[in-house]
Amino acid sequence: MAKDNEPTWEPKIVREDNTPSSYLEVNEKKRKRRLFKRLLFIIFSFTLIIAVTLYFLSPYSKLAKVTVKGNHEVTTNEVLNKADFKIGDSLWGQVFSKGKKEETLLENSRLKKVAIHFVPLNKLEIQVTEFKTLGLLLKEEHYYPILENGQVLENSVSNQNDLPILQNFSDTALMMATLKEYGKLSESIQKGISDISYTGTKTNRRQVTLLMTDGNTVIGQIPTLGKSLKKYPQVASQMTEKGIIDMEAGIFSYPYPTESSEEETENSTEISQES
Repeated sequence: MAKDNEPTWEPKIVREDNTPSSYLEVNEKKRKRRLFKRLLFIIFSFTLIIAVTLYFLSPYSKLAKVTVKGNHEVTTNEVLNKADFKIGDSLWGQVFSKGKKEETLLENSRLKKVAIHFVPLNKLEIQVTEFKTLGLLLKEEHYYPILENGQVLENSVSNQNDLPILQNFSDTALMMATLKEYGKLSESIQKGISDISYTGTKTNRRQVTLLMTDGNTVIGQIPTLGKSLKKYPQVASQMTEKGIIDMEAGIFSYPYPTESSEEETENSTEISQES
């Protein structure tokens, strides 16, 4: 009988992980995993090919609609006709050619920027930005839009009450400088201007004459037009009759010449000649 303090004997467990049979099992598992991955890849590839084939056979691969946004002066039909997208034709062929389409659209003088965007699932959107129309140039009773880039369009338009009317301007720089000064005025003063005529001479190239809707006439200098015209309401309110306000150097106002004053001037001229 063994004593209580003596150690008991236990059999040792021998692991057989490094035996030839266990090595083959590990390799078999690796081989099956590789085969499974290959099988998944093959299935995925065939599925992708089938999906792409079905997509290009479906209506979703054809261009269904083209919309235009941001246009005001240029009509939607003008933009669509110029872009020449084909509804029902291959979508992606037309998407990849959008760069050339944008360049073609920019040939329109009114368009400042053009961007064509893809809209899921099979639509396109043409986003345009137009040059602002700053005024109208009056020539031979026709009104021609003056754009913010200084270009005067060749096609005439109807008179627009919210735009200033300019006459006799042939110098683009002076015309744009006048419009810049006009833009500094309050809306009430702008509405009080009927039209602006260039009346410059060789000795005074910057003179303009403004016809006001209240019947007065203002003579001014282009560089100081925005500043001097701000005083117009005060000056006009102090006038007892309609006339001319000279704002070229200081501010002077005087009534329009009457027939009697013109006759007196003519008579005085005749008397001086006789004497």
